[in-house]
Amino acid sequence: MQHCKVCKADKEIRDYVDSELKNGNSANAISKELEARGVKQFSYASINRHKRHIMSDEEIKEYSTKKHNTKYDDTLDNQIDLEILNKLDFKSFNYKNVVEQRETIENLVNTLLVNQLGIVLDLQGKYIKGKGKYPADQIRGLQVLQSVTEKIIITNNELLKHRWLIMNKSYDKYFYELGKNEKLKLKPYVKGEIFRICLEHGTENAYQVYESLYMPISPVPRQVEDCLGSVTFTNEYKDFRKGFYSVTTEVEINDLELFEVIIDLDNADSIFKEISRLSKGEYDISNELAKHNR
Repeated sequence: MQHCKVCKADKEIRDYVDSELKNGNSANAISKELEARGVKQFSYASINRHKRHIMSDEEIKEYSTKKHNTKYDDTLDNQIDLEILNKLDFKSFNYKNVVEQRETIENLVNTLLVNQLGIVLDLQGKYIKGKGKYPADQIRGLQVLQSVTEKIIITNNELLKHRWLIMNKSYDKYFYELGKNEKLKLKPYVKGEIFRICLEHGTENAYQVYESLYMPISPVPRQVEDCLGSVTFTNEYKDFRKGFYSVTTEVEINDLELFEVIIDLDNADSIFKEISRLSKGEYDISNELAKHNR
């Protein structure tokens, strides 16, 4: 025992090492903690040798079990079912599935945060009673988890603005009604507007400008690509589109049809002439479509 550095150390250090060993912490972890505090002369071997001086083989085995080791504290009944991770499908483009997956991840991280808080409270209680060290590392871990949790919640609220409504409404009708309501918020389309846009912005940019003014912004991706490379509209966007088309006026629909006919004309001069005439809005749509065999 006369060669044991810990036994010959100051009482404060000796008591700390004894307490940590009886809390089930490893000699290596204790050595590193002392080094972090500026006490560098106690190696893993020194502390491990000291353990043999203060405990019998039976006690060493006992203190390594979860009865004494706070690393194995199971007083928290907030366990995570890891099987739920196998059910997450990150390849799915279905909006509802994405909502459910991101909420699952949010709930898992919340569980981690609550568990970490329980660990901090437990270790802090031991520290107050003089039975353990101040849980600085665990508090830093709590701060990291809190930051991660807040970022996930903020991101989910920004990306999935409609998730709370989806959970409380008929999913099949939600995007249809959303498309309908968003279209009604836009300014009414006036006869000939698409042709006036053509004159101002050119035929190449006309439809894009029209969309920005008269088509509501989709809250979900319009298209997805399958494993074969085929591109299709998402089901959510199809419902959204049906909704806004349900309140799109016949004047607007007919103008768009006529617009497609005009820009397909062979002669650029003819296109410009027709667009200039139609931009005044003084035409009979039935006669115009009939004239172009539509």
